[in-house]
Order: sequence, then structure tokens, then C-alpha cells
Amino acid sequence: MAGRITTDGWDPQRILTETLTLDDVAVDLSGPVEFDGLSVTVKFPRAPLANRPSGTCEVVLRGQRDDGAWFSGTATLTVNRGGLNQEQRKALKIARSLDGRTLIMVSLQRAEQVRLDVIDLQGRVVERLIDATLPAGDHALAWPRAGGGVVRGSYFVRLQRPELTEAGKLQVVRPF
Repeated sequence: MAGRITTDGWDPQRILTETLTLDDVAVDLSGPVEFDGLSVTVKFPRAPLANRPSGTCEVVLRGQRDDGAWFSGTATLTVNRGGLNQEQRKALKIARSLDGRTLIMVSLQRAEQVRLDVIDLQGRVVERLIDATLPAGDHALAWPRAGGGVVRGSYFVRLQRPELTEAGKLQVVRPF
């Protein structure tokens, strides 16, 4: 995790980077140290700082200058633990069926409005497979449908939900 430190008027090159701490977490000296004249950018290890509740918090920055004077200040740290919540987790999976079609699977944690489209490489919707509220659970569709007039080639599947849009690639290896 990179941290950019701006001083209150003194030259940031006077900072002894090896003395920097962010909430008592020492700077990672294996990372780059970049000075731009107004600030210095250093790397701090992510794990000890991310081990906090999600949200924004104030952390204390401490360090020493080349003249022996210590300085401190505050920084804002934003932590996003776990990334997506359970309802936002990926729901789209794509597999090949035994008959050469593509099996498109949608797994929902709760009932929600979904739109599932097959799109060609030019971005045109080839077929809308679903535009409805689906109940929680697993839903599977085979595509292309028999007699659908689909040509061999590459396509994308786009699943749109209120919280997240997902896409996957599929190949039609023989015309249907």
C-alpha cells in the first residue's frame, strides 16, 4: 500500500524514510521511495493496516528528519474488508455441455431482478435469455437453443443485477 506524505513547508527529502511508521506499522523498505519535490511516496505493508473493520479511520504517521527532529501527523485510511458482500458475489458461471452447447449458470443468494444477454463481438445483443425476477437458487440455461440460427464464433454473456454486472466469454464451435 502506497502512502504519500506531504510536509508543511519543509523539504520532504529530509525525511529518514526508514523511521516512518503508520499507526506503529513500519515502512516497507523493499518498496520504491519517490520524491517529487513537494512530497514523498513510500510503501507500507498492507496486511497489518487492513486488519481493521471496514470503513474510514484516522491513523498516525510518525518519522524523523535528518536533523534529528521527530514529526507526526494524521492520515486517512480506508479499509474495504471482504470486498463484495454476499449478495454481490459472482453469480455467473459458464461451462460446455456434452452436446456442444454452452451451459450458462446463474446462482443467486436471494431473489432479484436479472437480465441475461448473449452479445456478439460488435456489442450487439444476439439474444436476451432472461429479463425477470428470479428466485434464490441455481438456474441453468443451454445456449444456443436448437434451431436458433447461431453461427460459429465467439460471444459474451452479460448478467446484469441491481448490485453487479458480470460478463463471461463463450465459444460456439458448430452452428446451431
